[in-house]
Amino acid sequence: MVGVNILEKWSQENIISFIDTIDDLVFVLDENGSVLLTNNAAERKLGYSSEELVTMNVTDLHPESKVDRVIDTIEKMLEGTLSYCTLPLQTRDEMLIPVETRVSKGRWDGKEVIFGISRDIRLRMEMAAELEDTAERLQLVIDGTNVGLWDWNIKTGETKFNERWAEIIGYSLEELEPVSIHTWMEFTHPDDLNNSREMLESHFKGDIEFYDCDLRMKHKNGNWVWIHDRGKVVEWSSPGVPLRMTGTHEDITSRKELEMKKADHQDRLEHMVLERTNKLKRSNYELNLEIRKREQYEKRLLNNIRIKEATRIVSSICFDPEDIDEAIDNVLLTLGYLTGASQTYLFSFRDDNKIMDNTHEWCDEGIKSQKESLRGLPSHRFPWLMKKLTEDEIIYIENTDSLPEEAAVEKDILSI
Repeated sequence: MVGVNILEKWSQENIISFIDTIDDLVFVLDENGSVLLTNNAAERKLGYSSEELVTMNVTDLHPESKVDRVIDTIEKMLEGTLSYCTLPLQTRDEMLIPVETRVSKGRWDGKEVIFGISRDIRLRMEMAAELEDTAERLQLVIDGTNVGLWDWNIKTGETKFNERWAEIIGYSLEELEPVSIHTWMEFTHPDDLNNSREMLESHFKGDIEFYDCDLRMKHKNGNWVWIHDRGKVVEWSSPGVPLRMTGTHEDITSRKELEMKKADHQDRLEHMVLERTNKLKRSNYELNLEIRKREQYEKRLLNNIRIKEATRIVSSICFDPEDIDEAIDNVLLTLGYLTGASQTYLFSFRDDNKIMDNTHEWCDEGIKSQKESLRGLPSHRFPWLMKKLTEDEIIYIENTDSLPEEAAVEKDILSI
């Protein structure tokens, strides 16, 4: 605002030339608010000529609905109870120009007048709107990414955090006050501090564009929370010393847990591969064992063939019916020699096949007889043997150890 004492020293021509260089809208009003003088900016922005403006009252430059408020506001500013007002000015086209107006009393051409300066604040409002929009979008990004913010004065250690920064570790910001860089250090896992310092030093030296570090921080509940800590120096001193740094904290605990689960899954897969390899080895062993069993089976099959052949030969032998026992003994002897067996038996059944007796037996030299111990045997105790007999199978036992598990009773009896 140009002071009255200064204006009095200037010539009217100089003053008019001066105010025409100002981009603010300048008005000289009489005590009733009639326009006495304006500058080029007022004429240009309002769309009126100077001749038109000097025929108007200042209230004509406002919407009719605002006239009373305009008069009241001017009075308050002249009284000193209001320093400025933001009532918009209305153009010839009835467009409203947002302005910030200040007024004061003075003299012009020897008369008491009111000086008014209205500053066009459209650009300021646009910038403010842009800043507000930017701030809003930034807040949306912060809310959307759910990150904590930090602002660190590297020289003093003074640090500012947002509420989310504290929330990530289970606190409110108020609970952590007063905060500083030591607050961060206090909650960071000791094993991660050295790595963080090394990353910071690399960033300060310019080796890396951003400070970027994963670290653990102690949660209020006692757990460790994984944090992705990222930032950048935003202010440097002239010698290249970092002054201020800002950044974010992102809770990546879920991601880290997933990574650990993946690693655990990989370990399990490797273990499964090892188990599979061992299983294949066992299968190979079992296959070889099965081959040996098959060889033994083929050997038994060959023995069965021999037995059948021996039986055929024996069946062709003529014997005296009156000496049947001697004939059976001879047959058992012949079967033993033909098959290479060390013992041959003949069992007879009685009581509707419920009891069986070893009636005849041949034993090779040095083999103990079992004839007496194999009499009066309940046939139901020998399911394996009975099954073979009912199916008309030839039973050839190479040795008792070769008997299957289901022939456990038979093995016990024959091993006596």
